[in-house]
Amino acid sequence: MVGRHKKPEERKSYHMRVPLTAGQRALIEDAIKLDLAEKAGWARAMLITAAKRTIAQNNEEMGSDHSTATTGEPRSVLARNVAE
Repeated sequence: MVGRHKKPEERKSYHMRVPLTAGQRALIEDAIKLDLAEKAGWARAMLITAAKRTIAQNNEEMGSDHSTATTGEPRSVLARNVAE
């Protein structure tokens, strides 16, 4: 964004690298083109949506109302599919 300085809480300083096969990369890039988005913003939105869904599903399964996961253990279909 050009023009104004972002507030400290709006700044994004963490970067994540995700290894992909050529086919996975092509699939993701095709989806990004369909959404007319830029890569980082699209990926950020998808990851945040998936994280919220995973936490909600976990809370339903565990009968918990916690808004964040308490361990790093994968507990969802999404986490199992990451390795594909």
